[in-house]
Amino acid sequence: MVITSPCFNDTLAIDTTIFASPAFTYNIKDETKFFSWNDGAVSSLLSQTLCGSYTWDVTQDDETSLDSTIFTVGDFTLTTKTIAIYSAECLKSKTYNMLVKVYYTELPFI
Repeated sequence: MVITSPCFNDTLAIDTTIFASPAFTYNIKDETKFFSWNDGAVSSLLSQTLCGSYTWDVTQDDETSLDSTIFTVGDFTLTTKTIAIYSAECLKSKTYNMLVKVYYTELPFI
């Protein structure tokens, strides 16, 4: 007996207009700014109704954690996902390339 899930063959795509490059520009010493999005930023051939909820992961492009002295990652299980950005350190001024991943919570390899 073989039991399969159609979700294994699904393709998730993240809206590139939301996560364009640069997705966000922050000026050192400005007030805290928030970059936010929701699950509507994902399209798929199937659906969350069939395959379950999404899990989001945002890291540096080398898959290391974001610099916690600048970025405060919100609770990605909430409807609106957020990353707060703040720094008063001029030496932190540079481009931060990020890797954004989304997958079905129960199927992390899609």
